[in-house]
Order: sequence, then C-alpha cells, then structure tokens
Amino acid sequence: MSTNHRLRQLAEKLPSMPKFDNGKVRTTVLKKELLGEDILLENKDAKTQKGEAIDPKKYYVQSYLQPIYCNHFDELKKAHNSNKVQGVVDYITTVYKYNKMEVPAELDKII
Repeated sequence: MSTNHRLRQLAEKLPSMPKFDNGKVRTTVLKKELLGEDILLENKDAKTQKGEAIDPKKYYVQSYLQPIYCNHFDELKKAHNSNKVQGVVDYITTVYKYNKMEVPAELDKII
C-alpha cells in the first residue's frame, strides 16, 4: 500500500480541526438569503441592522462566519515529508489533543 493511500485512510478517520492564523481560528464569510417570513418564524421581533421591521415578503441576506477546516491529507503529507513517521504521529496527536480526545494507544500500528 502506498504512503499516499495510507495517509488518505488516516485523514478520513481524524476528527475535524480548524486552521489557525497567529493563534486565531481562520474563518470565511458565508452569506445566506432568507425570506423575511422565515426570519420572523425564528424571532417575531426581529429587525434589520438599521432597526427597521422585517417585511415577510422580502428577501434578506444573512452573513455569518464559518471556520475553515484543515485538509488532514495535505497536512499529513507535509508532516510526513518533513519528519516521516514521527511527523505524522505528532500531527495526529495534535488533532486529538485539540479535540480533547484520547490519542489511540495503537497509533504506531495504524501508521
């Protein structure tokens, strides 16, 4: 089995983890179009940013931040290229610790 194939299999099993920039989670802005009627179902007293009443027949754009998640396969490849197996073990350990999960005891057997 090739190294890439093994790394892909490992990547699929890892829990998600956001990317970080200078200690902060990287995000992207997503926009969703909502009908006023749907907004009012969630909050009957909702108002626009300008303080105006929501028109049930009008569409509004809602923006929200979405974390950008790591591509584990790419990160595992980088770790493997720089430190071979130890780099992969270190990356997997980091992912599990970030998610406050116990690192699998059989980690060396998996790799």
